[in-house]
Amino acid sequence: NYLLISIVLLLVMSFTFLVAYLMHRFRTVIEAYLVRIFIRAFRPMKSSDYKTHVFIGYADDDVGFVRHTLL
Repeated sequence: NYLLISIVLLLVMSFTFLVAYLMHRFRTVIEAYLVRIFIRAFRPMKSSDYKTHVFIGYADDDVGFVRHTLL
């Protein structure tokens, strides 16, 4: 009996840890899914919805890419 109880507790703890990890990992996806379910007018923005395009560069070499390639 004690072995069976220990195995069941181990499985419950493992399942709880897995669910907690997945909820933390995919929190944004889950929130967006729930918002889409409960708010019918909500839709994700597309690239055509943005009026200006922005390139964010973090390296010094990105200046040449923006100046010569993008422009």
